[in-house]
Amino acid sequence: MGNIPISLYDEIIAKIDLLIKKGYYKNRSEALRDQIVKNLSKISIMDDDQHEEEVYQELLDKLLKLPTPPQLLNTKKSITELVSEGRER
Repeated sequence: MGNIPISLYDEIIAKIDLLIKKGYYKNRSEALRDQIVKNLSKISIMDDDQHEEEVYQELLDKLLKLPTPPQLLNTKKSITELVSEGRER
């Protein structure tokens, strides 16, 4: 694990210290690490120019070009059979 020196406004440090005082975290490092990880997961990996639809369409196009489609479901039934079963219920 690496270290990154960081400067924060006093108000932010006070909020972090309050989280520690309330027992949410053991120390500042744990609090910052947790908050950074949580917020990094919210950031999209798509380029700003790309829209979700374009990304999904590109992925679908690549999947359709595969010689054999990947088996995503743990079943030997086709998607058509599974959908038909669902409609019968």
